[in-house]
Amino acid sequence: MSTDGLLESTKSNNVHINGEHSVFRGLGVSHIDGEIYLLIHAKQNDAHHFQITLSKDASDFRVIEESVSIQIADECEDISTVANLHLSKTAAGYALFYEKTVGTYKRACFATAKKLSQFVFQGYIDHWSEVGAVVRAIPTVSGYLSIHAKNGKIILSASSDLSKWTSLDGKEHEIHDSYSAINVQHISCIQRDGNTYYVWFHFINPHFSRPVWSVGWFKLQLLNSKAYVSPAHHVWEQPHDWQNTDVYPVGAVSIQDAVVGYWGVVGVGLFSVRYRRYADRRSSTDPEVTLTKHESNPMVAPSPTVSWEAFNTLNAAVVQTEDQNVHILYRAQGHDYVSVLGYVRSKDGASIDYRSPVPAYTPYDDFEKRIPNIQMTKGMNYASGGGYGGVEDPRITIIGDRAHMIYVSYDGYSPPRLALTSIKLDDFLAQRWLWEKPVLISPPGIVDKSGCILPEKVNGKYVIFHRIFPNILIDYVDTLEFDGTSWLKGEYVIPIRKNNWDSRKIGAGAPPIKTPYGWLLIYYAVDELDAGRYKIGAMLLDLKDPSKVLHRTNSPILEPTEWYENNGFKPGIAYPCGAVVIGETLYVYYGGSDTYVCVATANLQDFLNNLRYHEEAHVKGSVVHKVFQH
Repeated sequence: MSTDGLLESTKSNNVHINGEHSVFRGLGVSHIDGEIYLLIHAKQNDAHHFQITLSKDASDFRVIEESVSIQIADECEDISTVANLHLSKTAAGYALFYEKTVGTYKRACFATAKKLSQFVFQGYIDHWSEVGAVVRAIPTVSGYLSIHAKNGKIILSASSDLSKWTSLDGKEHEIHDSYSAINVQHISCIQRDGNTYYVWFHFINPHFSRPVWSVGWFKLQLLNSKAYVSPAHHVWEQPHDWQNTDVYPVGAVSIQDAVVGYWGVVGVGLFSVRYRRYADRRSSTDPEVTLTKHESNPMVAPSPTVSWEAFNTLNAAVVQTEDQNVHILYRAQGHDYVSVLGYVRSKDGASIDYRSPVPAYTPYDDFEKRIPNIQMTKGMNYASGGGYGGVEDPRITIIGDRAHMIYVSYDGYSPPRLALTSIKLDDFLAQRWLWEKPVLISPPGIVDKSGCILPEKVNGKYVIFHRIFPNILIDYVDTLEFDGTSWLKGEYVIPIRKNNWDSRKIGAGAPPIKTPYGWLLIYYAVDELDAGRYKIGAMLLDLKDPSKVLHRTNSPILEPTEWYENNGFKPGIAYPCGAVVIGETLYVYYGGSDTYVCVATANLQDFLNNLRYHEEAHVKGSVVHKVFQH
């Protein structure tokens, strides 16, 4: 079976079913005492049977119970009317939760057994609309916790004996990704880490022209019986060659920090899919590389009474002087949506001691001034941060006695391009904004962003980083005196990484910082499966050949999880533009939710030591195995 690039490999593991039985439908899957129980609806001629199979490796199964019954009074449950089974171990034996179709309704049911061959129906669970995943709960919740879906939202229930369930908090929790609310179909698996639960779920992706099953997860924290839910991450969608068939989810299990999902493809078979998750990609021997968000965040917020920065303040470039002061140029917008650059100064890198009442840089040339009286529909394709023209996303590099600034110039209509200007460092520090006339340095008709300059020449040439979707590009140039007729070419490429957290697009964040181990490049990235969220990573580049990546983080060093990264113009954004080293501390400046300027820190030596353990390597994605043949 082809997987059309989504999956690394396929492997057929056909399992023989005793006699003439064949798998008709998968019913559910559970993980108990290190073993995987896959519950199936088997068929022999016109007879239907409920069977239980067992596996230790999540892919090779053997039948352990050929004909299981669920006894209701003197009759057996009709297996063709049940679905979404979940098996749990109890002190007395086993508990089975399942959904039963009664007329036009589905009802959640509960049965028990001392042995797996015969279950006894115990009744309906009226509190549930469908069966979810059940786990032993933290001490603050009595006994067991159930998480299940209702009308696309999440319901939490608690029970001391698995038979009687009550709502944990009386709420229906809406799950969001970076774009909108998600219509959750089923809860498939729960991973527990203390009072934190990683909840895996199935949903129909609304961004396709036909129904496409997808998988996501979100983090749930329970504190004093109150639930806190993080934004959801997308991790998998059904392969293209499944999209013309009848596909249904069976369930998922957690095995040693991995999650394996089971899917039925009608007329083909049952498949196991090993999902990926950011935290799972890092080797257990790789130390974690992270930034700590500063308690003073957000560092800069919009000023409602100042017209030119009343709407958004974001994406800041920084200049550090010998006296350790940090000078910050940030992108700002008023309600005309035209971007200018504001200025603040910090003595300690985190708190503001001066904020300029006037912009430090405003649109200068026609290529960055909003075109008046023109239809903006086309320009909407290029708008970022709510802007419809102006100067965007600056990066500053000090070379000699001048500060060189590359920024995105945008007229509100044409594809954004990179522009370069400079200013004498003395004038900059004195806030005499005597900038050189800007010049375009990227070609027309192409969206080119995220430009910055290495602070030293390499082999006698200046090095410029920039981004044309989806990769980081690098050019070596003889001079920074562009004439407006010659452009960056994109001579070298640092590419995205397929099946990784930086699989959709990447771009240089701050101008690289020189260290004994290489050029430290803070960069931003977007995952193909989580396309609305910008996260931050780090690379070490070769000192003599900055196009060569020595080390690159296998997972983000910062993700947008705080309110100031989600409750703004665009939720889910952490976008870096500047970084400095003060003493022994690395400071990274980034835009949060396209509305705020934020800062995060790390001990530089620890950061570099940990980063050097991360190698440039291919990371495997999801893997599909065929479990049963229909």
